Amino acid sequence: MKEMKHWISILTVSILLILFSRNCVSAPQIISPLPSGIIQKVNDSGFLRFILRSSNSSGCKVKVINQNGSDIAGLDWHYFTLPNNTVDTSFFVPLLHSFNLKWETTNGKIDSGVITNLSVGYIFGIAGQSNAQGWSYPNYIYPQGKIRMLLNDSAWQNGQDPTGGKWASPWIEFANKLQTLLNDSLPIGLVNVGVGGTGLITKAEHGWWQRNTNDHSDSSTVYGKAISRFFAAGGRFETVFWIQGESDATGTTSTEYRFAFKNLIENFEEDLKQPLAVFHLQIDGQNGNTEPYNWGAIREAQRSLPHSTLIGTSAGAPIGFDAIHYAQNTLTMVGDIFAGAVAKILLGIPNDLYPPLLPSDTVYLSPCAFGDPFTGYKIILQCTRGGIPADLQTADAFYGFQIRKNGIFIDTSEIFATLDGKDRSKINIFTRTKSLTPNDNLLLSYAITADISHVNVTDTSTATILHHYLVSFLDIPVSGSALSSDPPTVLPNFPNPFDAVTTISFFLPLSKNVSYAIYDISAKQVYQKAIGMLSVGNHIIQIQKGSLAAGTYEVAVSFGSARRILKIIIL
Repeated sequence: MKEMKHWISILTVSILLILFSRNCVSAPQIISPLPSGIIQKVNDSGFLRFILRSSNSSGCKVKVINQNGSDIAGLDWHYFTLPNNTVDTSFFVPLLHSFNLKWETTNGKIDSGVITNLSVGYIFGIAGQSNAQGWSYPNYIYPQGKIRMLLNDSAWQNGQDPTGGKWASPWIEFANKLQTLLNDSLPIGLVNVGVGGTGLITKAEHGWWQRNTNDHSDSSTVYGKAISRFFAAGGRFETVFWIQGESDATGTTSTEYRFAFKNLIENFEEDLKQPLAVFHLQIDGQNGNTEPYNWGAIREAQRSLPHSTLIGTSAGAPIGFDAIHYAQNTLTMVGDIFAGAVAKILLGIPNDLYPPLLPSDTVYLSPCAFGDPFTGYKIILQCTRGGIPADLQTADAFYGFQIRKNGIFIDTSEIFATLDGKDRSKINIFTRTKSLTPNDNLLLSYAITADISHVNVTDTSTATILHHYLVSFLDIPVSGSALSSDPPTVLPNFPNPFDAVTTISFFLPLSKNVSYAIYDISAKQVYQKAIGMLSVGNHIIQIQKGSLAAGTYEVAVSFGSARRILKIIIL
């Protein structure tokens, strides 16, 4: 009898374990969206990506409801099948400030649930190393308005420093400033996947930003962890930001860095199924660092990275904390630069926070003219603000210029700059000797503010106090010299939105093979055109509405290996 009871007990426990195991294995798993998440705003709607895995059902339905559980008029169930036990789909939701998402499986074992506290807003991906992650000055910037962040793959939380690292980052300042510029009361979502000390070229044992070709979400790689979190955030972003480069400045060439960055963005786009608008910040130097770092090669590469837009540099910004990480006023400057760029370039909102970057294709070598204070050759820098020639002040002092000739800096005491006597948008930069010729490899570095102030930037020192109107470039190839590889200048399409035709204007400093492709909101290519080889100068692309339906699209314009992505809205 005792032995029978013993076997009955074992059998009972076994059955319970089997049932419990089945229940655990078969329980539906919601991948996206996560509670308290942000849904990316697209035009006047939210783009919701819904991903559910269930081994015991072949269908499900989803409905947007109020936070109190009541239905919303006009919004009914969306029905989906689950091929291979997974549904990965997307649909538009109204521009709601807060809502819940109700789901139910429709056959097999019936399960249901509610994903709470969702809202439509703007999501930004952040990648790179320590200054992107947040290992800067420990004085946090206080969050204002509606900011959320996804620090792991399972839960959104209120946005505040640290956003990814141990201390402060530029991203709370970015979100604060962007909300002020937008003034639409929609929340900002931050997904920071940056990791300090990581490289594009330099590899750890299991790789840093290199993708595992056999397992894209390999959690032993920085890329795998990043793509998993991007995926958990819904996989769609207004923009992705990149701040990185110091770890690769150890023997890496500009070509190697550009190629690795191109692979990274293309990998992101493939895994997220979305053409990405990417903004990057040029790195600065390290004051007093004795390691054999080659900052110039990385900065030159970052001047024209494929698939990304350079929006500024932190060079010339105050260090004040240590030899590499941003001080608090640098965080403010960098956050404002990114906010201004997003508002102006992507959303068409005028502002003075996005620095009036001086196009590098307007830096060129020219023979000195009659009346110039020196003879030989001079470098001419044409300054613009918003694509319009800048009217510089004759009282401004022109400092902050450095010239690298055949890899070696010219003594700054030999450099002299004046405002052009006939065109006040041009700065003439001379050397006191006849040391510049078209046969030289010439690179120009400069740091000025919107109003041209007394500043200086060198290859190793950036300890200069400036406000956030800083415009700074380092290692720009001088056109007309032996080294010239300038990127195209692309203006936002106009008009936008449009109901018939929109025009994209651009300038080519070198002949390039040009093409473009149009993608719909699901990242499906709906049109492509190869324009062919275009000569140096100004050009336009006109995009007709034609058979395209009303909605939001992304246009990827390719200039050889370089690419710019613009958002167009068809009425």
